[in-house]
Amino acid sequence: MDLHLCCLLDSWALSLAGIVVVVFLLLWLRRREAEDYQRRTGIPAPEGILPLIGHLYQVIRMGVDDYERKWFNEKKTKIIVSWYGKTPLITVADPEIAKHVLVKDFPYFQDRPRRIYTMTQTPVNKGVFFHYGSHWKRIRSILTPTFSTGKLKMTTHDINRCSANLADKMENMAKAKENVEVKQLYGGFTLDAIAATAFGLDVDSINNPDSSFIKNIKEIFQRGMKPWRRICITLASVFPSLYPVLRIFNLTFFNKENVGFFVRQCQAMIEDRKTESSERHVDFLQLMVNAELDDQSLQDQHINSGQKKLTNDEIIGQAFLFFVAGYETTANTMNFVSYELAVNQEVQDRVVQEIKDQIGKDEPNYENVNKLQYMEQVILETLRMYPPLPRLTREIGETVVIKDYTFLKGGTVVIPVYGLHHNPDYWPDPEKFDPDRFENSKNVQNKFYYMPFGLGPRMCLGMRLAMLELKIALVHVLRRVRFVPCQETQIPLKVITNKGLITVEKPIKLAFELRH
Repeated sequence: MDLHLCCLLDSWALSLAGIVVVVFLLLWLRRREAEDYQRRTGIPAPEGILPLIGHLYQVIRMGVDDYERKWFNEKKTKIIVSWYGKTPLITVADPEIAKHVLVKDFPYFQDRPRRIYTMTQTPVNKGVFFHYGSHWKRIRSILTPTFSTGKLKMTTHDINRCSANLADKMENMAKAKENVEVKQLYGGFTLDAIAATAFGLDVDSINNPDSSFIKNIKEIFQRGMKPWRRICITLASVFPSLYPVLRIFNLTFFNKENVGFFVRQCQAMIEDRKTESSERHVDFLQLMVNAELDDQSLQDQHINSGQKKLTNDEIIGQAFLFFVAGYETTANTMNFVSYELAVNQEVQDRVVQEIKDQIGKDEPNYENVNKLQYMEQVILETLRMYPPLPRLTREIGETVVIKDYTFLKGGTVVIPVYGLHHNPDYWPDPEKFDPDRFENSKNVQNKFYYMPFGLGPRMCLGMRLAMLELKIALVHVLRRVRFVPCQETQIPLKVITNKGLITVEKPIKLAFELRH
């Protein structure tokens, strides 16, 4: 019996020793691989790399912003390479290198990571945001005329109508002395504005939130992803070999039922447009229908030749992207603008006085809202403190050398927008809300430490439309009500930046007071 026990213990000891040897071997190999990458690229890497997961443990434990800040400081650098599984992610906090990535050397960095395309279901992954290479160039060139000055001027009637509805709702809430979660209101406004300017629809989700169209669109963005689903998608982003498995089980970024509803509705609108006179509509959808390629047999030929035609799936993809890009980001920005005006009453008073001086009682339009310089400064400062996308990502398409650093083909570059926007080297007292920073806004907006809409050829197409919506809505609202904090307003605001979009720890709640 004693002999048997001794043999068993010896066997366990040998097994444990074998495991320890294997672990140390994996650690040594992983560290050697990382050191070799540093030697070839000249880009420093944080310590503590682990087999299989790389630096992911540190990122999860510390949070991505604190992780990057720690290693930038310890390495005394503005560029580091971290490993997410086997994928090297090069984080660039140097505005000069960012300028090369986004503009000067754009051909080497023109695509977003392919996993974004892979994890988004067809046909909504046909949107220009998800595309790459020649497909992206062709679709971008078709969509660019949609946001010309002439087209934007045509949208102001619909934006004014939606803004007036929003102001009416807020005025009624002010009379009722309600404390309001303002993001919900702005979500309704932006949904109405997108439906009107892009698709010619009058949905009035502010007052009628229960229609099937409105509920399905909102659920695409508001329905939280179940934890197991989020874990699976995160694992696939670290281990790309899992993508085919997730596709088999239909695990994607957006909910299948809601997206299916949108696709069917969009398809019906497209068919209706084909039977109507194109002169009846001047919106986003009509432009795409006019550019549609009807003959299915010629689609691949036209796509490869770069001609300005869209497939039916591509039209649906752009329509979906219009909602994705315009709904959450614009509503978020209005949410934060309202908060900052509420807690900075002197700023709010200056904006209201400027509206009186520059527009008076006239209806806001494309020309007169551009006179609201201080309001624009308020919006730009809000976008600095709360950029819609806290990080930009680009794939390295070909190996290139920038400032003595070698960017190897196949890696991913990350530009920490939120970190740059809050860096005291570029913004004195960065946590202070100060619209006067943008008194000479054109000088600041050309710097590569300010990029709320991105910069370069892939910067946001809808930037000018979003600014127009924000200004017109603020004119209508601030004429009628004053934003004020309430007992449920979180001061200071606690911001979360590691969930893709800027979010807050607690929903922003404000009160409204009637203006005389």
